[in-house]
Amino acid sequence: MAIVLLVLGLVLSALMRTAITQREMLEFNETQQRLVAAQQALLAFAITYGRLPCPATVFSQGQESPVGGGKCTNAHGFLPGRTLGLSPVNTHGESIDAWHQPIHYVVATESVPPPGVTATCLGAAFTDANRLKTNGLRCLPDQLNVCSSSLGAGFSPTSCGKPAGSQAVGSTYNLANNNTIVALLFSTGKNWVRTAHDVTRVDERINLNATNIFISHLPQSADAPGGEFDDQFTWISIGMLYDKLVTVGQLP
Repeated sequence: MAIVLLVLGLVLSALMRTAITQREMLEFNETQQRLVAAQQALLAFAITYGRLPCPATVFSQGQESPVGGGKCTNAHGFLPGRTLGLSPVNTHGESIDAWHQPIHYVVATESVPPPGVTATCLGAAFTDANRLKTNGLRCLPDQLNVCSSSLGAGFSPTSCGKPAGSQAVGSTYNLANNNTIVALLFSTGKNWVRTAHDVTRVDERINLNATNIFISHLPQSADAPGGEFDDQFTWISIGMLYDKLVTVGQLP
């Protein structure tokens, strides 16, 4: 009888682990779908209004802040679910991931001309339709960088760095070229509650420190370089934004 109970316990334990893994996979996939839907909603907003919305703040009840765009109250904030008409949202009107946490939304606030081009580029342009139209297609976002690692030689709040000892051209940890990303979205994943208090989660803590550099890679365990990681990302490139605005006649 004892052997039967032991075997039954092992079977039930295995089934429970399988169920937990399946649930976490469903939540991961659901969050990724919500991020993609949010990306499309942001582009649809830009098609309609000729600009991107500002992020929501903890006080704006899911509305972009300020309402109507312009110079954003915070460039680092939350996806304004009420402004975009997205669901589901939390009681504050912020769009949420599968773990019921607000989706983070960051937008570039500065713009520069491409290398070798002389042009005046107004700031706060991507959330201001008049400034974006004045800049036209000659100006690029000048802030946001997404890296695949925080361990690169020369990593800083403005640079992804590169593999230690590598002198090869283009051998960096950048997931997109400089002056490419105009807005990004991310979820802090299922372990969100521990990230801010766990100094071993190096990569995840970088995503919450309100600089203009972010880390995105596949999930990894606590013993991996950079610590435990399950943040999920998507972003909007300047090419994606300009393509939509030119197609509907918002630009040039």
